[in-house]
Amino acid sequence: MQQSLFEGSAGPRPVEKNVTVGKAAKAVVTKQQKEFKRLSKKIEDLRKQKADTEVLLENQLKYYIAHIAPLEERLLKLRTACVKLTFPFFTAEKKGISKKEKPVLGELIEQALGDVFYLSPNDPDKELKEIYEAVTGQNYDEEAKEEEEEMREEMERMFRQMGLDVDLSAFNSELSPEELAVKMKELQEELLKQTEQLNEKKTSKKKGKQQMAREALAKQKEELAKKSVSSVYKQLAKLFHPDLEKDENLKIEKEELMKQLTAAYEKEDLHTLLKLEMQWIQKEGTDFEKLGDEAIAAYNQMLKDQVDDLEMDIDSLRMHPRFAKLSRFEGQRKGKGLAVLKEEEINLTDVTDQLEVDISGLQGPHAAKYLKDLIKAFDEFKKDKDLPFFDLDEIEDFFENFDFGRKR
Repeated sequence: MQQSLFEGSAGPRPVEKNVTVGKAAKAVVTKQQKEFKRLSKKIEDLRKQKADTEVLLENQLKYYIAHIAPLEERLLKLRTACVKLTFPFFTAEKKGISKKEKPVLGELIEQALGDVFYLSPNDPDKELKEIYEAVTGQNYDEEAKEEEEEMREEMERMFRQMGLDVDLSAFNSELSPEELAVKMKELQEELLKQTEQLNEKKTSKKKGKQQMAREALAKQKEELAKKSVSSVYKQLAKLFHPDLEKDENLKIEKEELMKQLTAAYEKEDLHTLLKLEMQWIQKEGTDFEKLGDEAIAAYNQMLKDQVDDLEMDIDSLRMHPRFAKLSRFEGQRKGKGLAVLKEEEINLTDVTDQLEVDISGLQGPHAAKYLKDLIKAFDEFKKDKDLPFFDLDEIEDFFENFDFGRKR
C-alpha cells in the first residue's frame, strides 16, 4: 500500500539549495508538477464556471416565472380563442370565405393549433382535436402516437449503430417538462456508463505497455483514494496547528492554513486538501521527485477525475428538472444572461397585444374581412418567400408581424 506522505516524518525538513556560479538557482519543475498546477487551476476555473452557471440559471428561471410564463399562458388562451373563432368559417357555418380561400384558412388554423399544442402543458381538449382532424384529415391521438413511436425507433436504431443498447419506451408525450428532464438526465448517465464499458472492452483487446502503465496508475489512484478526507485532514492538522508553532511568523501562516484546511474538511473537499498537502510538501522541501512520479501521477489522475466530474456537472445543470422550462432557450441564452428572455418578453407582449385586437375583430361584424385580409396577405407572403411547403419559422414570423385589417 502507498505510504502516507507524512508517515515516518519527523517534521519539516530544511530546503536544500543548489548554488550556481553567476546565475540564480532555479528549482527544477517536473512534468508532473506542471500537470498538478494546471489541473488545480482548471478545477478552480470549472468551479467558478459551475457557480456562475447556477446563478445564471436561477436568475433566468426567476425572470421566466415572473415575466415569460404569464405571457405564455395569455398567448395560449388567445391562440385557442382565435382557432375556435375562425374554425366556423372553415366549416362554412359562418359565411364570407370563398372555396379558394378555404384551404389557406385551414393552413392558418393548423399553424395556430401547432402553437396551442406546443404551449399547452396538457393534452388538447376534445374540441381542439376535432378541429385538428377537420383541417388536416388526421386523427390527433393516432398521429401523435405514430410520431412518438417513429422517433423512438429512429433514436434506438441510431444508438444500436453506436453499439449502445438503450430502451426509450419511457419517453412519451404524457411526460411533463420536469419529468422529461429527469428521464433525459437518466438517459445521459446510462449512455455514459455504456460508452465507458465499450471503451474498456476495446482497450482490453490490445493490452500493451501503455495499458500496463494505465493499470499501474489506476492502482496508485486506488491507494491514494484510500487516504480519506478525514485521514488527510488529521495528518495536515498536526502540521498546521498554530498552537504547536513557536515562530510568530510561521504561527500566523499556519493559522491561515488551518482555516483553509478546516473549511475544506467541512465541505469534504479532497481536491483542496490534497492541494494544501502538495503545497506544504513543496514549501518544506519534500520535493515531488522524492515522492516518485507514479505517486504524483496518481494525484494528478484524481484531479483529472474531478475535472471530468465538474465538466459533467456543468453540462447536467441545464438538464436539471428545475430548469426544464428554460430548455427552449438553450441555443440562444449561453453567455447572454437575461437578454434573450427580455427579448422574448417584448416579443410575446407585442404578439399577445395584437391578438387581443384580432379577437375583438373576429367577434365583431367584420370578422370575415379580417380573415380575407389575412388570407390575401398570407398568399403574398408565401410567394415572396417562395415556400412550396411550410417553413414553420417563416410562418411564425408572419403571424407575429401581421396586423388583421391593417395595411402592412
